[in-house]
Amino acid sequence: MTNTYELTAHHLVSDFGIDPVLISPQATLTELELDSLSLAELAVILQEQTGIRLEDVNAGTSLEDIARQIDAARADATAAAPR
Repeated sequence: MTNTYELTAHHLVSDFGIDPVLISPQATLTELELDSLSLAELAVILQEQTGIRLEDVNAGTSLEDIARQIDAARADATAAAPR
């Protein structure tokens, strides 16, 4: 998995007390029992860490989806940067 996935997993364990055994790329935020406030907090943490604002994240979003969204936004920003 990507560094972004690892970053997300790290924050779920350290900031939200999620059991590392429950974390997998396919795990959804609902399966990890994150409520809407926790979801918003996670989005802010990840934005602070990556500079990318998460869009379309909801309880059914998987950790892999989050990592892909951030990685895609980073790639778009890199491609759009002047050379």
